[in-house]
Amino acid sequence: MASDDIILEERLHNYLTRYIKKSKLVAPKFYITNGAKKGDNYVGLIYRVTIESNENGEIEKRRLIVKTARAILIPGAPDFTNMFQREMFFYQEAVPTFRETLKEHGIIERFPTFYDAEGEMGKEVITRAIVK
Repeated sequence: MASDDIILEERLHNYLTRYIKKSKLVAPKFYITNGAKKGDNYVGLIYRVTIESNENGEIEKRRLIVKTARAILIPGAPDFTNMFQREMFFYQEAVPTFRETLKEHGIIERFPTFYDAEGEMGKEVITRAIVK
């Protein structure tokens, strides 16, 4: 395993630990798999994460897509931080407005549930539900 992979996995693990703490999940376990083939996402890396927790005596599963910034910068690449900031804005500001508008007009919305984002430069993370 390359050292960049180890750094990224540590960042992902640390982020998931913070996310679980913020979400106040009881007795959580998480499982991480690749969410896309290598090279499919130019801006970042995508993971599928399943978090199992104990809610009212029952096991509840939360299936997430976690998109992270790459651990290394690619020379000549566009400003990934700016791209992540735009995507965070979309999920945090635009989607709720779209949802409300669709609801007012009786239209079923199909946006993925947005759970969390962190925007620290070079360590950006976006977490949302898996679209079914």
